[in-house]
Parts: sequence; C-alpha cells; structure tokens
Amino acid sequence: MSHVTTHTDEVNFWHSVLKAVHAKPQALTQLRGLSGLRHDVIAVGVHDAAKRLVVVSGEYDGRIAALVQADIQGAFNDYHVLTIRPAAVSVPRLAQSLRDVLGSTIVTNELVEVLQRDKSLLNTIIEPAFQHFLPLRLLPQILELIQQLACLNISNFGRTELADGGIKNTYSIDLTNVLSYDPIAADRLVGVCGFPLYDFKLKDIDAITSSTSPETVAEMLKSRDILQYFFPGPDQLALGLVDRGIQLAEDVHTEVQRAPQLGHPLGPMEIVDPGLSALDVLHALQEKNLVVEGEFGFDISDEGKKTRFTARFKPKEGLISKLISRFSLKIDLKDIFGAGKNG
Repeated sequence: MSHVTTHTDEVNFWHSVLKAVHAKPQALTQLRGLSGLRHDVIAVGVHDAAKRLVVVSGEYDGRIAALVQADIQGAFNDYHVLTIRPAAVSVPRLAQSLRDVLGSTIVTNELVEVLQRDKSLLNTIIEPAFQHFLPLRLLPQILELIQQLACLNISNFGRTELADGGIKNTYSIDLTNVLSYDPIAADRLVGVCGFPLYDFKLKDIDAITSSTSPETVAEMLKSRDILQYFFPGPDQLALGLVDRGIQLAEDVHTEVQRAPQLGHPLGPMEIVDPGLSALDVLHALQEKNLVVEGEFGFDISDEGKKTRFTARFKPKEGLISKLISRFSLKIDLKDIFGAGKNG
C-alpha cells in the first residue's frame, strides 16, 4: 500500500495538469498579491491566448484559496487568475470503506480492536481511501483532516475494569455526518476548481506524472469533470445556469458568453449537437426535454434534474457558481442604484 513520491514527482504531476489545460508551467513557488503578501503556491502556469494565470494552491480550504486568488488577481489585472486546490484527504471515503466492510455506520471500540488484529481487513478499508500521497505541504493536509474529523460524532465514553485489574476504554463513533461531507463543496461554492486527488488511483497518478502527452492527461481530467472547468461546454453551462435559477433566455445566453471573459474559453458541446451555436443551446436542450419553457422563462425539467444530479457535485460546477455570483451581484447593484434613482 505504500507509495513513495518525491518533490520531482509532485512538480511533474502538476506541470502535466497545467499543460493539459493549456497553461505553460512557470518556475515559481510564490506569488505576491495586491496586498503585498507573498502567497506560497504549489505550481503556476500561464495561458497567454486566454490571458489566464492558473495557480495550484496549497491552502486547506476552498474559501481561503478564493481569498488568496482575489489578492493575486488584484496584482495581475491583465490576466484572469484561476485556482486549482488539491484535496488529498477524504475521511468520507474512509468512512464509506468502514461502513461497507463492517455493515454499520456505528464504529465501536470492539470493532476497532478487531481491525487492529486483522491487518488484511484494515488494509481493505484504508487502501481505497488513501491510495496515494503527493508531498503537498503537511500543515494544510492536517488542517483539512481536522476539519473533516470534526464531523464525527463520538459518544458513549466509558471505562470498564477488567478481571486482571486493567482498564478498558469504551466508545462509539457515528459516521453518519462525515459520510455526507464533501471535501470540495466549499471550492465549488466560491468558484475554485477543487481537485479531488482522492478520486485518482495510483496508476492514474503515475500516468499523469510521467506523461508526455497533454492530450492524454486532458482526457483523464475530462473523465472526472475537471477539464470542463477550464473549457466548459456551452450546453452544460446553460443547463447548470437554469438549474441554479436563471430563467430568462437572454440572461442565460449572456452568462454563457461571459465565461470566456472570465478566463474560461468555451469547449465542445457535451449534450446537444456539437455543430450548434451557443445561441441555439436552450432550444436544443428543450428538444431533449432537459429544460421546459414556462410563464416566467425556462426551468429545468425532471429529466434535466437527473442529468444535473451528479454534475452539480463535480469540480466543473465551480464555474457555474462563479457566473451565478456575478449575476446575483449585478442584479443586487441594479436594485440598489435603481432604487436610488427612483428615490
């Protein structure tokens, strides 16, 4: 189960990822923001054609990564700063393994003692959750681990005296809350590309690290809905925007076209005819019964909700959140200044 990597492996891995999203890796480990603070980064790449700076963050939380991104963005006005935040720790994945093997969401001290005695069973549980290790900064991983462990409900503490005079500690751990925890939920919410390293098998990590083909790596990222954050399909964008509450066709079209202005060049269609223009996407989605037109504009259909069910939990959803937040801000500002004029 052990897998030893070096700093060179880490550099090669992220440089391969950056090349796959058309960003040329740079020999930088720090970037200075508008505040004057220097922020440590794992890797940096530049995509001149799209005028974007892609930063691989070492922060433990997506919200902090977003604040760092804003500071760096302020210092690089000519480029759009996009952030990848690696998520290497997944206590929920470990909890799923425990539940599957033990058949219960409650772990007691007796079960832990069984696992301690049965190393093969222990490996069966741990290996799917921690299949690899990239030498990221240790502190962020510890903080992320603590954040996830806080979801565990530990109770029924007690002490039992044994016949030989010893003391046995008793407890139970309820995994229910941690099972529903999503390590990259905050990233999606603030428009950062959460990169779920825990979803990659060892062979995938090795393949990306040693790859000389950006196209091959891009396909691996695409299969996990990571590449689409950088090159979104107009149809998936439109469907996501409708699902998130934007109903008017003109607003949907405007926000889809805004993506390239934010450093996200449009990629190929994923659902409808690839030959369609972005302006025809909504009607094409309607023909596929993914959206319906109602009294106040377009709304997502039951079939569309099924399509969006897993998509909204993928890294690419961060772009939808980015567009939604800017759209909401635009509406709020319109209301504020409009009210001021009327007053």
